Amino acid sequence: WRVSLAGVASERRAELQQRIQQQLDADDAELSTWKPDSALSRFNQSRELSPQPVSENMADIVTTSLRIGRKTGGAMDITVGPLVNLWGFGPMKQPGHTPDAAQIAVARAQTGLQHLRVVQGADGQWLQKDLPGLYVDLSTVGEGFATDHLARLMEQLGINNYLVSV
Repeated sequence: WRVSLAGVASERRAELQQRIQQQLDADDAELSTWKPDSALSRFNQSRELSPQPVSENMADIVTTSLRIGRKTGGAMDITVGPLVNLWGFGPMKQPGHTPDAAQIAVARAQTGLQHLRVVQGADGQWLQKDLPGLYVDLSTVGEGFATDHLARLMEQLGINNYLVSV
């Protein structure tokens, strides 16, 4: 990550760096597919088909992603995790060979926005999948999500002249 600031006293630097890192760590603890204990990884590892509780942040990013997926006719699909992993671009180890058509078909059968729902109620929010092998990968939107959080943090701290990159 990188945050560039203008007009901020240098003595605030250490505190700001700590606050930024805390925010990014919190986002990573929710959205990472690389950390086995993140909220998203636990959802992906679960074979449970009943709704699973998630944070408001997680519900928001998945809802936004589903909306984008629908508007793009599925061109942006956060359920492509089985294919990402099959080709070796996810947290699974690199494949020793190029996947064959049968392996691709099996992975593709575990994808699809129609298999993922966000359930929201007065008492919370949940993610639900109807395929045990559904694997959500938010890397297409995660950096923007974290960037938005850092921008909000800067503004909450009274900093208006900044540039944020995640």
